[in-house]
Amino acid sequence: MKKIIVAKELTKSYDGIHNILSDVNIEIEEGSKNLIIGESGCGKTTLLSILEAIEKPDSGVLTIKDYDVYGMKSKELTKFRGENIGVVFQNYQLIQELTAIDNIKLPAVINKKNINEKYLKWLIKALNIKHCIKRYPDELSGGEQQRVAIARAMILRPAILFADEPTGNLDEENTRYVMDLVEMLNAKLKVTIVMVSHDITMIKRMDTVFEIKNKKLRRTDYYD
Repeated sequence: MKKIIVAKELTKSYDGIHNILSDVNIEIEEGSKNLIIGESGCGKTTLLSILEAIEKPDSGVLTIKDYDVYGMKSKELTKFRGENIGVVFQNYQLIQELTAIDNIKLPAVINKKNINEKYLKWLIKALNIKHCIKRYPDELSGGEQQRVAIARAMILRPAILFADEPTGNLDEENTRYVMDLVEMLNAKLKVTIVMVSHDITMIKRMDTVFEIKNKKLRRTDYYD
């Protein structure tokens, strides 16, 4: 399988003293579902931010689709992220002043991209949010907000969908529903999934599981 993300010897510290990640190596296959686990505070979110090309490591190399992303200039990197990366957050991060449909369209507006209306209609139907697209975020349930957030992340059909604890604020029923939708997007659109979660029940849904322990990352076959 083709590698869509390759990171080598990533190191990240705070205050230049306290290492949170040390010589991390990771390869992500195109079209795969990947989970990063580890204890609270171990650096899962930091690693995800680096892989998303949001937070720069102190050292190391990151390539996405064979591009050296941290070798890009700021405008070039912003354009690359807009065209290739979608992000879903635990707390949704919807714009409260915008309706659900305007939140979904926001990445296209920011990146000055045309929206494929046929695809938008499919996405809304697939995520079961047609009934709430004219409502504002505070009028939606947690599950509805997360599905709108997923639609927003997918509106430009990114190659990679990053998700940081995407079900952390959801009950068991909505957690299953959201994860079913993520798996559907992976299967239908071949989007690569890279997810961080403390919920080890997610393991059985993934192709590959990575664990951060003692500032190191390792691939694990833990399925208990």
